[in-house]
Amino acid sequence: MPGDEVESLESDTNKRQFVTFRVQSKRYGVPIDSVVEMTQVQDAYPISGAPEWILGMMQLRDSVVPILDLRLRLGFSRLKDELDCLNRELVTHRDEHVDWIDALVHDPAARAPSGYEKGLRVCGLRTWLDALAPSEAALAGAVNRLKGPDERLHAVVDSSRELARRGDAAGARRALERAQGFELKDLLQGFEGLLRDVRARERQMVVILSGAEENLALAVDHIDSVASVDVDQIVPRPLHELEIGERSVDLLVSSVVRRHEQTELIQILDVERLFRSAGMGSAERIRGATDPEAQAAVSG
Repeated sequence: MPGDEVESLESDTNKRQFVTFRVQSKRYGVPIDSVVEMTQVQDAYPISGAPEWILGMMQLRDSVVPILDLRLRLGFSRLKDELDCLNRELVTHRDEHVDWIDALVHDPAARAPSGYEKGLRVCGLRTWLDALAPSEAALAGAVNRLKGPDERLHAVVDSSRELARRGDAAGARRALERAQGFELKDLLQGFEGLLRDVRARERQMVVILSGAEENLALAVDHIDSVASVDVDQIVPRPLHELEIGERSVDLLVSSVVRRHEQTELIQILDVERLFRSAGMGSAERIRGATDPEAQAAVSG
């Protein structure tokens, strides 16, 4: 969807539509009529003295647009820091498996260093992959492509261990050498594919929000889709009594979409408060909000 102009599709008064996106594994949204377009973050120029969640500013055709990093505004780590950590984990697990098989080829009967010696159930890579559980389909696919080769590699190691215990060290070594050219090779290709996918996510996407005087770019991890939602699926966010008091300005979520057929919630952000977080004036009035009761349901 990068660069696409957003056209409102809200013709049914019983439905509301939201542009939805991901920050970490959570799904958020803003009303579609508050969105001008979606694109990638271009070169971001820092703004001296701005809050830490202001990524900078970017040029968008004939205008300069400030960028609010939603990750930092919501209290998460920077995307680059998170991806750097993910890269380090992947490289560590990749190298660990290579060294583990090399050690076993050298001596199939030897107990390898504890960092390498593991069964599949306690394999550091498998445990890490299961804990990762990425919500984005493309990244999840790359993660799943690691699991099959890892399982097959562990099966070969178990078989070679059995051969070595029976005194057939030569047979065990042949099995492990073959695994280097097949199972381990497949695993390494899976690692490289996942590393490429991680690197491809280093540039954040932005949702351009329409303002009364100037627009605001909202930096997110990944843009999902336009979600069409029945009005009765939109509920006020919890802790609504916190609306009164000093913390009210920090409450960016105005309402929640709860779909009966899905367990995942969509948190709808308050566009006015996003603008205030960037030190900007009010957002444009939502053009589709002609029904006061429906708008009250959206704003919570």
